[in-house]
Amino acid sequence: MRNANPTLVSIALADDHPLMRKALAYLIQNTEGYQVSFQAQNGMELLNHISTCEPPDIILLDINMPDMDGYQALSAIRKKCGAAKVVIFSMYHDDETMLRTIQLGADGYVSKSVNPEDLMSTLEHVYQHGHYYPDSVHDKVSAASRDEIQKNISSLTSRELTFLKYSCAGMLYKKIAEKMNVSKYTVEDYRNSLFRKLNVSSRSALAVLNMKYKIVEVEW
Repeated sequence: MRNANPTLVSIALADDHPLMRKALAYLIQNTEGYQVSFQAQNGMELLNHISTCEPPDIILLDINMPDMDGYQALSAIRKKCGAAKVVIFSMYHDDETMLRTIQLGADGYVSKSVNPEDLMSTLEHVYQHGHYYPDSVHDKVSAASRDEIQKNISSLTSRELTFLKYSCAGMLYKKIAEKMNVSKYTVEDYRNSLFRKLNVSSRSALAVLNMKYKIVEVEW
């Protein structure tokens, strides 16, 4: 089944709270240029739908859902329809959660605490430009030129690259220290060095850079 109106940006929603789904659908349907193509109460229902229909332009995906959560759904979406844009819409906005969704291939991340205008602005940015992350992540990554970032990447040491691999996989600093056979203070030195060289201030921003420039391969 094709979009009801191909001139509109189609959005599929997946959230286990009926009230939230209806509120999101109402907001999107009443925003010029957008339409809701499907509403799902979990990841499985969403996947069953998009596997038989034309994928929407953007999938707005919650994380904490029954049967199939947002992480599992995002991973499956990337395998089934890699071109679909996925924006995570979650009550969680900690570094670890953003890290994991970025590595799984999310194109955007927005907190449920934002106002309606910011949510629609995020969807618009993802549709027009491909990616959008919170200001704390997005601004730092976008600020430096590609040549500058490539030059800084080439200056990374092998130990810094190893730390980056573990960090982007969401590993706790204590575990990274064990894996690298160093103290937690040395791990913090690696982190601070990467932050300084790559001009970022969070692990989420590191993960975005790694995804964008394919610095190291990360396995979950």
